[in-house]
Amino acid sequence: MIGDYLDAEEAYGFYIGTIEVLFGNNTKKVGELYFWLAIYYYRDLIHLEKARLCFQKSYLILEEYVEDNDDRMKLAEININLGFLFKSQLKFQFSMHEFQKGMKIYKETIG
Repeated sequence: MIGDYLDAEEAYGFYIGTIEVLFGNNTKKVGELYFWLAIYYYRDLIHLEKARLCFQKSYLILEEYVEDNDDRMKLAEININLGFLFKSQLKFQFSMHEFQKGMKIYKETIG
């Protein structure tokens, strides 16, 4: 199991690095990849700090590429995931802040 995890983590790193070389750093595709890497880290609850860093990097990149409602919804999704992540770490003020940011985006986007 540990070997599979390390292989997957290495593959994600290689894939992100390749995309950065081909398309440049901080492109929308790289932002999306960091989102999925964050989900990967978050799913087992033992790599929460890595998940947080990936969610935040994803947000910083993707907020530069907001063109439509789908893009806004992705930012809200990142906020909501960060809210759950902080909640699992018992950081309730941070959690509420992220939930509120996510809900604000949802309301502005879908009414």
